[in-house]
Amino acid sequence: MKPKTDKNTQTIVLVGGDKGGVGKSTVARTLCEYYQQEGVAFVAFDGDDTNPTLTRFYGRAERLSIKSPKGFEPLIANLEGGPAVQLVDLGAGSSMMLAEFTEATGFLYLAQEHGAKVTFVFVLAPTVDSINLLKILSEQYGDQIRYIVARNQAMPGNWDLWEKSKTRASVLGDLGGIELTIPRLDEAAFAVVDRLGLPWGEALQKREVTLVTRSYVFRWRQKVFAELAKAQEVLR
Repeated sequence: MKPKTDKNTQTIVLVGGDKGGVGKSTVARTLCEYYQQEGVAFVAFDGDDTNPTLTRFYGRAERLSIKSPKGFEPLIANLEGGPAVQLVDLGAGSSMMLAEFTEATGFLYLAQEHGAKVTFVFVLAPTVDSINLLKILSEQYGDQIRYIVARNQAMPGNWDLWEKSKTRASVLGDLGGIELTIPRLDEAAFAVVDRLGLPWGEALQKREVTLVTRSYVFRWRQKVFAELAKAQEVLR
């Protein structure tokens, strides 16, 4: 193994939330386009065995089967000679396998030893369950990883639950997490792009996508990119 270094040579970005349907893949596929726009070399992994969405919108994404902890092994392999960013779209309920993998391999220590930083993008819904899952995650890994809390405005619920929670104070205050807001995209526009299986940028170039739909997508994508830019120091 290489000697420990303080130089950040790689960022491993895990996009999760541990609940299905909170918008993890939407955030992951948007991150792919953000990295492309910024000229960041990256590899993307689709870690959803049940409903692999990222590969549908980003064809170069590799499958990461995480039915067992060994499925995470490519993340270690890429620590040597890999790209600047490893991006993983985690499937729902993957936290146990990730924890077992981390324990069995010393993954977080290995990452640090090779100059890599781990950032967890937690896609948050305004529900007690979602906030509790973030609490569990933050208590499990503490300051070993960096946190981005992506508030998904498309999810129904009461955001006061999050605003007044001790978890928010802990993650954003004690652990130095960054909070981003993912705005809601017009439902009809989202449905069109989803049906066609297009990346956001490609949808903006397709004449079969109406100008009305393209206008919604353009403005939404612009806003999300601006939010991601706020966390660029921990995203790359």
